[in-house]
Amino acid sequence: MDKTEIYCERLRGAVAERMERDICGHNDFILLSERIEAEKIDVISPTTLKRFWGYFKEEHPTPQMRTLNVLSKFIGYKDFQSFSEHQDHLDNYSSEFVKHNTQHCFLMQPNERIEINWYPKRKIVLKHEGDNDLFQVVESQNSKLEVGMIVHCELFTMNQPLWLKNIKGGQIQEACDYVCGKVGGINFRLLGE
Repeated sequence: MDKTEIYCERLRGAVAERMERDICGHNDFILLSERIEAEKIDVISPTTLKRFWGYFKEEHPTPQMRTLNVLSKFIGYKDFQSFSEHQDHLDNYSSEFVKHNTQHCFLMQPNERIEINWYPKRKIVLKHEGDNDLFQVVESQNSKLEVGMIVHCELFTMNQPLWLKNIKGGQIQEACDYVCGKVGGINFRLLGE
């Protein structure tokens, strides 16, 4: 399997993750096509998506660059080249020293707020609850996180994904984890009380 095929497979996985479902049946391709169009990314037919997923009996379908670009945009990249470059980076650097602007949660004061933004146009504001890593969501725009949810977080790092742990409240029946800025990381700013 060459590098492009590996990246196409990763792209399929990232799209399925964004859709929160396996993309394997006729209705999945229709739903994905409709969602891409609804998000004003582009228009792509279910048949084109089926071809990319190998739904037809073709041995190794050669995807069109337009298809790769549309799906890359759907998961938050500028285009397939940006997605591929990020994959190269992940393959070459699986660990590194953090040299970014970082905010440790245990240094925050009770009721201090922090605004977090990530692509595409997502924003939450968290209020520190006084415990080292406990926050409440007090504002949410274009995010699955809901106002009133309680989250645990130890560290905010600029341009890196933010992992929120043990989320409770809202529509969540059982505590779970959530990642903000999986693609491209987050930006944050302290708002005070």
